[in-house]
Amino acid sequence: MLHYRNIDEIIDKILNLDEFISNQDYFEKKFSNSLLQNQAKVFIYYLIKSIKAKSALEIGTYMAGTTKLISEAIGNDGFVISLESNKEREKSILKEIETWDTKSQENTKLIITTSNDFFNISKFYEKIWFDFIFVDGDHTYTGALNDLLNASRYAAPGAIIVVDDAVQ
Repeated sequence: MLHYRNIDEIIDKILNLDEFISNQDYFEKKFSNSLLQNQAKVFIYYLIKSIKAKSALEIGTYMAGTTKLISEAIGNDGFVISLESNKEREKSILKEIETWDTKSQENTKLIITTSNDFFNISKFYEKIWFDFIFVDGDHTYTGALNDLLNASRYAAPGAIIVVDDAVQ
């Protein structure tokens, strides 16, 4: 039987955690390269922890701040694939990743490609499933919709997909 998550219950628990309120300064300093607001950083970290995600896909790496956050939340036994379409950012992203602890470096794979190319190539591999997917790449309506639709095909049962900048 397929188990569905009660997302309202998960969100309520996260928002009522003492850590959600008290750790915001810590998250601001530790993940300063992430463009997310502090509350979003804390929320995503505890969301990944509470669903016990072991695999994550991030679409849009930029400065790798949110990548680091996802990697640390996933932990040593999981893995993160982060997609960045801008080849000019590769060196700076890799330089950032080199500053992380060894385990976070080892569980994170940066792939310089568009999400469309990644999904087109990945369709040949049947067993790629992600527990957590963060869509923050192409900020156009069409691009974000394509990423969301493509990502949903690789979402594990009970996975959570978060779309950043939904208002844009």
